[in-house]
Amino acid sequence: MKKVTLFILLSCYMLMTTGVVAVSHYCMDRLASVSLFAAEEKKCGKCGMEKEQHSCCNDQETLVKGDADHNKAPLYVYNLPALDEMPVIITDFLLTTLLNGNNHLDNQSHSPPLPDNDLYLANNVFRI
Repeated sequence: MKKVTLFILLSCYMLMTTGVVAVSHYCMDRLASVSLFAAEEKKCGKCGMEKEQHSCCNDQETLVKGDADHNKAPLYVYNLPALDEMPVIITDFLLTTLLNGNNHLDNQSHSPPLPDNDLYLANNVFRI
């Protein structure tokens, strides 16, 4: 599925970057047909006359192509006016501590400390 999607996107991209030739056929100054990638014909498909220099039929070829430029976008620099400096206001309210009451600052997320003696001495287990 990814390969099919990639193929479709790649073919659309290639068509847009290389372009498509659209041929518009006018017969008696009226649009008779529009075709893509058409080969030049010697006779008109509508009236059957041969195409000459001064005949009633003519073809107009137009190139349909995306005009996206694959370059980096230009960098815009905006000149903003300088901001005034903010005044500094010192108050006693902001300098007070925010801790109330008896706060424990120990870390409660770890295990209790190990005993001073080795574990085998505390349990009286002596293996030989």
